[in-house]
Amino acid sequence: MRARSRIAAFAVLLTLAVSVWVGRAYCQDAGTKKPEPQPWKRYRKLHALEGHTDGVGSVAFSPDGKLLASASWDKSIRIWDTRTGRCLHTLQVDPKKLASVKAPGKLPGHIGGVQAVTFSPDGKLLASGGRDNRVCLWNPQTGKCLRTLKGHTDIVSSVAFSPDGKLLATTGGYTIRIWNPTSGECTKTFEEHECYVGSLAFSPDGKLLASTSGGKVRIRDTQTGKSLQVLKAPGEFSIHSAMFSPDGQLLVTMLSGLRACLWDLKTGKAIYDKSRGYWVNSVKFSPDGRVLASVGSGGMVEIWDRRTGKRLNNLQGHTYQVWSVAFSRDGRMLASGGADNKVFIWGVPGDDSGAREGEDPKSAEDLKRAVAALAAANTELTEESCLLLLDAFASKTTGLQDAVRKVLSRLLSEAELKKVEEVVSVPAPRELIKNGDFARGLDHWKKYSGMKKGRVKTHALKGDKEKFVHWERVDAHGYGGEVGFSQELDADVSGCESLVLSVRVKVISHSLRNSGHWSTSHGGTGEYPVEVRFTYSDKNKEKQLRWAHGFLLLKNTEPFENYSAVEKGKWFNFDIDLCSEEARLKPNRNKRGDNPLLPKMTVIRDVFICGHGWDYSGQLSCVSLKAVSENPAAFWFVLQLVTCEDENKAKLYSAILKRTDKSIDVARCRKALALLPELDANDWRRREKASKEILKLGPGIRDFLEALMRCRRDELSTEARIRIHIILKKLTSGR
Repeated sequence: MRARSRIAAFAVLLTLAVSVWVGRAYCQDAGTKKPEPQPWKRYRKLHALEGHTDGVGSVAFSPDGKLLASASWDKSIRIWDTRTGRCLHTLQVDPKKLASVKAPGKLPGHIGGVQAVTFSPDGKLLASGGRDNRVCLWNPQTGKCLRTLKGHTDIVSSVAFSPDGKLLATTGGYTIRIWNPTSGECTKTFEEHECYVGSLAFSPDGKLLASTSGGKVRIRDTQTGKSLQVLKAPGEFSIHSAMFSPDGQLLVTMLSGLRACLWDLKTGKAIYDKSRGYWVNSVKFSPDGRVLASVGSGGMVEIWDRRTGKRLNNLQGHTYQVWSVAFSRDGRMLASGGADNKVFIWGVPGDDSGAREGEDPKSAEDLKRAVAALAAANTELTEESCLLLLDAFASKTTGLQDAVRKVLSRLLSEAELKKVEEVVSVPAPRELIKNGDFARGLDHWKKYSGMKKGRVKTHALKGDKEKFVHWERVDAHGYGGEVGFSQELDADVSGCESLVLSVRVKVISHSLRNSGHWSTSHGGTGEYPVEVRFTYSDKNKEKQLRWAHGFLLLKNTEPFENYSAVEKGKWFNFDIDLCSEEARLKPNRNKRGDNPLLPKMTVIRDVFICGHGWDYSGQLSCVSLKAVSENPAAFWFVLQLVTCEDENKAKLYSAILKRTDKSIDVARCRKALALLPELDANDWRRREKASKEILKLGPGIRDFLEALMRCRRDELSTEARIRIHIILKKLTSGR
């Protein structure tokens, strides 16, 4: 008995000792590895990628996460560097070839909008499907089209590689085709679907292929092609956007874009079926299967919990429908693309490699590698590579600047290199107003209506050539007020040389014949159907003032504020430098004195776009405000671009001007250049005709004419200088 009790006591002591040792080890480990908080709330925007000219229907990461492919309805695919946000390749058929060739169907690549894109598992191939019924295989490193697969007779809406990369599944209309990506041979065709096939997805082990059509999801064996399971949506719902969970046990789908549905593939039953509260276009599992990302109407990019359906994050950036979403394989990044022509890359927790929005995403090492690659390649420069060289040249790294000089010395003389160094040393213009495309960017603007009686309308319409916002105030019965939109800016503009305001506006109607009058009963506000106002102050907000400009149908001899008289129902382009003498406010009737010019103020607080008065209506297409630093060297490059015949130099000059506020239409500028000698003709009729012809070329030649006046003034006659000055004034006023 004593022996047994001793053994029991020894066992208890041993257990306590082990417990203490484990507890210490646990505490030490807990001290070095703290429990991670909710990770999905820490997403941040890394890059806003712009370049597409139409909606982005599909995005896909390469397996290593270094590249992102985006497919657009502008007939192009763009390959982006996920770290720098730079476009490496644009995969598209040359528009000139497309227009000149009699049989465009024989050209490699897409001749219609691109609907879907995906990388092969090894990252060596990129597959795309488009509205031209084609499937294309590309080399993502070079941007070359390797093969075009033909056979579909309808839009190719989905493409998917099997996990081993040996199969490529595509869908077009009611048909699914299985291809050998190596040989380009179509090995299987499935045509039993009764409705349009929306999407395809391989299971993680590659043994199953899911396809959505109408209200069904059909799951088949990839080897035999036999249909193994059919999941049916409840009621009249249709099913689209299917994806397997990483463990292959679940399938997520959307029901008619309104409800998210998770299916248990063992039982064939839905284990989650709830509305997300918005129209959903695409949904994807995260690589670990814990959360899902869905995108849809209203610029929605949502992260939500797989088990509870609870929203964990709402990523804001898109201004319109979002069509596609994708996780990187390691789960550190998320990409989205939408109808606003933009692609966003969002940082997943744990990713410290990307640059935050607003920071320079290109480190010195990245630029060194890129410049070294360009120097070694010794190939023709693209506009993207020119922009990269300019970024490197603008950096203060001595060795890097020397490397850029060696590359650029292939094209430029030493004097020209000094001009490049001079132009890139000036900061690039800053866009202060978020999303100046008014109709697409309404989520950045706060809607405002100060009308108590009558009917008010503020909505976006689609015009013949562009989108615009329409507002009107009718049946007011003598009750004045405002209808419009405001946006907080809080932009520090100290140190900038000019603030360039550009507005595209149309006045439809206004009932008051004394529009623009000064009325103390209305707080000293001019009555305008369309008006732009800014509130500005010093940094300490000790003194706040307002600048405003109105647009009228009728002129008034004593308007309180600056105004422009416009033609009824016609678009009017208004451009002004808020830092110029021209922008100074006129004194009012009460002799309160001039407001000071904006350079004396340092912060622009907000902008308000509105109509003011009784019955009126107006429209606005876009409004932009740029903080610009004076860059005299840019005018020299304007002239060089217009007169340049070397294509490589032209690409470089174009890239240089993109870094400035200068924008020209090269073809029209060359027409203006050809007409310049006529301004000195002996016959005044020829001089007058030449002036009118140059004016007809439009605002696209304004910076070119300004460059002539600055850089070649001495070469122009007095007559030519006077006429160019008059033309510039008319182009600036929009007349």
